[in-house]
Amino acid sequence: MKKRWLLMMFLCSFIVNAQEFISILQGDNEWGIDFWGAEFDTGTISITSTPVTLTDEVIFNGITYKRLRNVVGEGISIQCLLREEEGVLYQYVEGGSEIVLLDFTLEVGDTFQIGVDTCFAFFSEAYEITVIDVYEEFFAGETRKFIVFDVGEEEETWIEGIGSTNGLIPGFEDPDSGTYLACFTRNGETSFFNNMTSCTNTTLSIDETRLSGINFYPNPVSNISTIYIPNRFNIDTIKIYDISGRLIKNIDITTEAYLIHKTDFKSGIYIYQLFSKDQVLASEQFVVK
Repeated sequence: MKKRWLLMMFLCSFIVNAQEFISILQGDNEWGIDFWGAEFDTGTISITSTPVTLTDEVIFNGITYKRLRNVVGEGISIQCLLREEEGVLYQYVEGGSEIVLLDFTLEVGDTFQIGVDTCFAFFSEAYEITVIDVYEEFFAGETRKFIVFDVGEEEETWIEGIGSTNGLIPGFEDPDSGTYLACFTRNGETSFFNNMTSCTNTTLSIDETRLSGINFYPNPVSNISTIYIPNRFNIDTIKIYDISGRLIKNIDITTEAYLIHKTDFKSGIYIYQLFSKDQVLASEQFVVK
């Protein structure tokens, strides 16, 4: 009798403590994905934001998958079949096998293998990334798990119930082109990522994002770096965001220089915006080692 009671207590404890994950495949979820490419000869950075939505369900080998659809042009779309189970997102691939796209059971020190030909991303070979930070934060209406990965000289963040900030599905390969998550919409509420302020198609001039005379040096930040801002631009505010789009600092400024101290930031990629009377005049990335 005592053993049976202990077994029941163990099972109850397991059920109570079992982690419930926020589903990515909720029917009204919608993502804005940036497919971008730098064209330095013409002085433009082309950014095409396209909507990604969940449509119908498909059954293969008795397993139900949800279809994820991305319209990339008139009459052209990319479709992926996905399912999730206990915090792991799977993609159906031709021939009846599956690959893991996201795994929210990972903890610090764990590694993850990015596969080839994943949904919306195509790589010449698989490669491995390592978890360097895990934390929880109230974001987009719910407390979500954030997983941060070391990806060479870059970082990548996964957000529970949303996906990767590198375009829903993880990974990037070419520094001059790739995909990024622009926005995520759930229950009519939209959150923005990667310094975006809309989900619509955009083409930016390099001169608009890097005004002459404004300089951030040294970059990456290894101790103290400086943002030099000539008075002629009348900059009154600096905003600094992390790679997931979370506002880290909002600074009123009246001088021509602002100091960035390494000790004020975790290692990773950040974006600063310079404002003049609520208008964005410059936006750049910087790295903190």
